[in-house]
Amino acid sequence: MTRAILIPLLFLPGSAVLAKDPDFDAVVRSIESHYHTRRTCIPFLGLANFIVKIARPAGVHGFRLAVFEDLNYRAAPADLRFDALVRNAVSQAWRPLVKVHSRRDGEWTHIYARDLGSRIKLLVATFERREATVLEVKLHPEELVRSLEEPRSMGRHFHSH
Repeated sequence: MTRAILIPLLFLPGSAVLAKDPDFDAVVRSIESHYHTRRTCIPFLGLANFIVKIARPAGVHGFRLAVFEDLNYRAAPADLRFDALVRNAVSQAWRPLVKVHSRRDGEWTHIYARDLGSRIKLLVATFERREATVLEVKLHPEELVRSLEEPRSMGRHFHSH
């Protein structure tokens, strides 16, 4: 019975395996709408997320990923910058951690955090002229810090599962 339930999960898109977060979806929809694009299909993303949920490398308990290629950045309103697009899509529960903008290259990176009690969620949104990536990661901060203090142990932990 359990096998009949788990096997179909391996073939679900990565976004279906982690509990839905309306803010992740709002950022994705905003990018799709403003840049007249759709996210790129990544084969076996659901399987990768399933493995991460089991192995929990560096305290990661799941992720969602959306990659956009060949953005039509001219289609977006001239007064809409990527930072405003992301900021307007996420709720007040998310706190900005890092915001980087390169005027020379036109690249943006935003990292937001959301407290979930014993875990946190990070939302990372990056934008280049022709592509964008949105990543949401659910993790245990203590395990992440421990793995960063001992990077060799992360490799052993991942291979031991």
